[in-house]
Amino acid sequence: MALQGGMLIGQAAGAVAALLVATFAPPARGTLLIVPLGATPAHRLLAVPGVTLRGRGPWPGSLVIEGDGALFWPALGDGLLVVRGSAASCGGKETTGWRVGN
Repeated sequence: MALQGGMLIGQAAGAVAALLVATFAPPARGTLLIVPLGATPAHRLLAVPGVTLRGRGPWPGSLVIEGDGALFWPALGDGLLVVRGSAASCGGKETTGWRVGN
């Protein structure tokens, strides 16, 4: 009986993990939220070809960009978390007249 309970817990944990990955995994190309996890500033990714700034993110130092989801692993290695996002859903501000450092 205990084995069945452990299996159910494992299955539930797997389902929750799959849901989180599906919800936050960056798309192949689209709107992304960059969240600094350490000292590396999010605007560092603005130098990557094909990345366009869309606005500020909801947390201090975070940014909303248009870019390639393949940034996930290299950015994570630099202390930046890249997840699915949008300026509207992330509370980002418009970038009109906005520069890095504002």
